[in-house]
Amino acid sequence: MLTPAESRERTELEQRLATLAANLPGFICQHVQLPGGRPRLTYIGAGVRDLVGISAAQAVAAPQVLSDRIHPQDLARLLAAVEASARELTQLQIELRVHHPQRGEIWAEVRTTPERRADGNIVWNSLIFEITRNKENESRLGLLEFAISRVRESVHVIDETSQFVYVNDAACQTLGFSRAELMQMTQFDIDPDLTAAESQEWRSRLKRLGHLTQERHHRRKDGRIVPVEVSSSAFEYQGRALCLSLVEDITERLRTEAALRDQQAIQRAHELKSEFLSRMSHELRTPMNAVLGFAQLLLNDHLEPPTHIQARRLERLLAAGNHLLLLMNDVLDLTRLESGRAQLVREPVRLADIIANAFEILELQALAHTIRIEGPIHGDQTVWADTVRLGQVVLNLLSNAIKYNREGGRVDIQIGSHGQRHFLVIADTGHGIAAEHLSQLFEPFNRLGAERSGVEGTGIGLAITSKLIEQMGGVIEVQSTPGAGSRFTVWLEAAPDKSAAHPMPLAEHAATSDRSSQINARIVYIEDDPVNAMLMEEILAQRPDIACVIAATGKAGVALVERTLPDLVLIDMVLPDISGNEVLRRLRDMPATAAIDCVALSANATPHDITQARQNGFDDYLTKPIDIQSFFEWIDARLDRRPG
Repeated sequence: MLTPAESRERTELEQRLATLAANLPGFICQHVQLPGGRPRLTYIGAGVRDLVGISAAQAVAAPQVLSDRIHPQDLARLLAAVEASARELTQLQIELRVHHPQRGEIWAEVRTTPERRADGNIVWNSLIFEITRNKENESRLGLLEFAISRVRESVHVIDETSQFVYVNDAACQTLGFSRAELMQMTQFDIDPDLTAAESQEWRSRLKRLGHLTQERHHRRKDGRIVPVEVSSSAFEYQGRALCLSLVEDITERLRTEAALRDQQAIQRAHELKSEFLSRMSHELRTPMNAVLGFAQLLLNDHLEPPTHIQARRLERLLAAGNHLLLLMNDVLDLTRLESGRAQLVREPVRLADIIANAFEILELQALAHTIRIEGPIHGDQTVWADTVRLGQVVLNLLSNAIKYNREGGRVDIQIGSHGQRHFLVIADTGHGIAAEHLSQLFEPFNRLGAERSGVEGTGIGLAITSKLIEQMGGVIEVQSTPGAGSRFTVWLEAAPDKSAAHPMPLAEHAATSDRSSQINARIVYIEDDPVNAMLMEEILAQRPDIACVIAATGKAGVALVERTLPDLVLIDMVLPDISGNEVLRRLRDMPATAAIDCVALSANATPHDITQARQNGFDDYLTKPIDIQSFFEWIDARLDRRPG
């Protein structure tokens, strides 16, 4: 029997242990594995409520609830790991998904140590804590790592001693070394001509000027010497002076330059190259301050600090990855629409044609999800809209109806009329949207919880759709029943038959006739890259006398030219479906479009490409990047030569 002093000491010890357990991240527990494998829970901390949603008393009374809350796949892994740990009496560490009744799926880490008692029973002392935030950060880092791995240029970052502190996948592939090998090397190891004095002079100039471009020779692991162009920028990060370099293999360019006899052309190529690299370096350096700031916030998060591996990934990936993510095409498109600078063409468009085209594009996606698309793709309903943008609207709505549907579900399409308006309905049999969320449906970046569904998306597709319909003078409505599906209805103003009307550019919906009277020339630009397309729209937005319509594929461009008969067609040479040369051939083969001015606008700038295009029948050849002032002068000269 304990003395009063011993009893007080034991009580104080128990209180201290309880206080310690209450302040641990997560909770501690102890259970005994009896003969035959039956577990008995002997202690569990109060923190179990935060992680599992039940009290400690409930857990002790019904321990089966704990295993019921673990994801079935993870439970199987846990049981197998526990069996192996009990057999070898080794420490166990495992990550699990746990279902919380209020919070949904969260992540937890279990660390436990087995101990065999004298009676043969095994006692498990466990620490269990939440790691949901860490898993979310790991997911983001994985996305950033994937994004930067897609950069085609080699990226090097070196410190003040010329030691590599970061290289991307392209650098490893170009040099033939692994990342681990390069991290143990310096700039001198890959540049056989670089001396210590030259390196010091280069660093001094870089510190003074902020940016330098030079041609060097780099040695690969196999000993081959590769000519490169290095565009470098100096910056500071956490008190360290670092240098970021974009490295381009210029072997092919040097061969092309060697074949040129015109020294003036060579000089011009150098000027264009330097101008391009200077802009690239500037665009990379400009957002770096903000990106590094957010990286430091994550690295110095005292509440939930990143692990050592996460910190290393943050240091190496966030600077480049965040910048790449900010350039997502949908964000650019939304920005242009919200600023009112997107130019649309108001023309009669048959709804059935738009639906048929969207169905053709998404047919394989529907088959992959075993989704049945039902409803008419015929009818005479013609509306006032922009053909390309209305196609974008229908593609987005139909794609969503497929993506967020049930396996084996159905999509119903309906078109009809009411008064002076026509409507298009796209309804699905998916999970539906709660009534309280409908008001947030068209908010940018708000996926209403779909980010946890495993379905890819940016959260801004419906925001773009809503803006487009609004700028085309229409309205979009949505009805949804949780568990039954959603129904989107697009209303647009009825238009006469296509053959009886002429295209008009959209400005303010109530002033289309005034806008039309200002148009002096119409241009069709066939370009699949949305950034280049946006650039052209922004350039020509400075010229209200010129209407520009974009087509994203070669086939769509041919159809658009045939329908609108523009004054000028600008054609990118590399398109996703057919080549620029094939676009030109089809236009020349049709009597109505054979005489239209067709000009190549391409990044392929070798003399061979230009000569070949002219021989194929292009009226002119422009290379990217374009000088805006020269481009306007060229357009004016071109349009002044129009007949009549």
